[in-house]
Amino acid sequence: MEITGSTAMKPSEGPRFQPLNREAFERASEAPDTASPCEIFEQGAENSCTTKASAKSIFTSEAPSSSLPPGTGGIARSHRQWTVLYYANGNCDLQQDIEESVKNLESMGSDDRIAFAAQVAHGDQGGTTERILLKKPTWMGMKKNSEVLENLGSTNMAHPQVLKDFISWGMKRFPAEHYAVILSGHGMGFIGSMPDEVHDDILLTPELKSALDTAVKESGRRIDILGFDSCLMANAETAYAARDAADFLVGSEEVLVSGNWDYRAFAEKMKEEASGDGLTVGEALEAMVKSQYNGTLLTSSIIDCRQMPGFAGKLKDFSEKLLATPASPSAVRRAFREAQHYCQPAILAQAANGDINTKPMDQMRDVISLALSVMKRGEIDDGPLKSSARDLAKFIADKVVIFEMHRKNSGLGESSGMSLYAPAGEAEKYADYYSGKISLGQDTGWGKVIRKYGL
Repeated sequence: MEITGSTAMKPSEGPRFQPLNREAFERASEAPDTASPCEIFEQGAENSCTTKASAKSIFTSEAPSSSLPPGTGGIARSHRQWTVLYYANGNCDLQQDIEESVKNLESMGSDDRIAFAAQVAHGDQGGTTERILLKKPTWMGMKKNSEVLENLGSTNMAHPQVLKDFISWGMKRFPAEHYAVILSGHGMGFIGSMPDEVHDDILLTPELKSALDTAVKESGRRIDILGFDSCLMANAETAYAARDAADFLVGSEEVLVSGNWDYRAFAEKMKEEASGDGLTVGEALEAMVKSQYNGTLLTSSIIDCRQMPGFAGKLKDFSEKLLATPASPSAVRRAFREAQHYCQPAILAQAANGDINTKPMDQMRDVISLALSVMKRGEIDDGPLKSSARDLAKFIADKVVIFEMHRKNSGLGESSGMSLYAPAGEAEKYADYYSGKISLGQDTGWGKVIRKYGL
């Protein structure tokens, strides 16, 4: 749905977008790290998570169980309903925002129903990092009660081993019926997220997959909700990478602004629902997206990661049709360019540091908008291609994106919930990474499409 009202931001607010550090990206992408040597968990046919709750009823009914098949286990169940693991990368220029978010979670605090545990890095202290159980202050909010459980020293928050260790630690230390993992830091679309300026590193998308897959294998439990308080992370590449570890992904197709997530409202709503008949996955998702109804939202989506294998099949067929089409490459490129894209100039223009290099994230495009653009272009006279585009768009609308909202009058009118890297040029520096390291590019042939139309 669209958000009505003024699009003006407060003077203190601005986009949280960070340009790509090309040197760090090139160094990391040559040989992405893995979380630990392991056999990547493959979702079994007997896993109840392969079935999907109705999109219309997701906020009112329970989603399928998040338990894994027998024999993969690591932790026992608990009377605790939820554990929320907040991965807070303050090793960047977002440290002030992140510390405020931690305080907001603290203001509600953990109880016997919900545990809020955080790993917080402090960039102004050389990357010193703590693991904290967040507890509500006492004595009229003046006495801090949160418990520092571990001091990790200077920690690279962009390393997959660090993320994996935190998730595994949190699940074992605070066993619960359900788990939410929230990553807070910068996001870079299909490239990755969590750039760590202290250690000059980026958590690449294949490294994220390694961390998540290894954590769920070690714990024996899936992640119910994977949230990104980061720019540009409601994308197909990330959702596909998370498919074997997480049920739902919450994120934004567009850049975020400061204070986009109201963590106090999020925690308050979770605790309110948990005090009744128990907090369902649908209610937790509702709490997460409603925490973004605060005047700074640009886009927000809920993606069903369990449907990403089906999406990959549709995208593979679309890729094959694009590679075989008799339509001219220039016509296809024009269709790509006309699709909804992100890093909107009007939004980025509000950044205090003026011109920003948005490559390659500015060629993230809404997938349904892309498919519709191919369908509508008259100079593309290719029935099978247009039929494939229609099937792709319908599958996303019916199965993959179960919730989407965006702000009016911000150049985001064709947003529908999930983006994809679809360059119409200037892809020379990223084609090898995409086709060689991004699993969605490898499994669907989309990497070949990028080489044909993006170079």
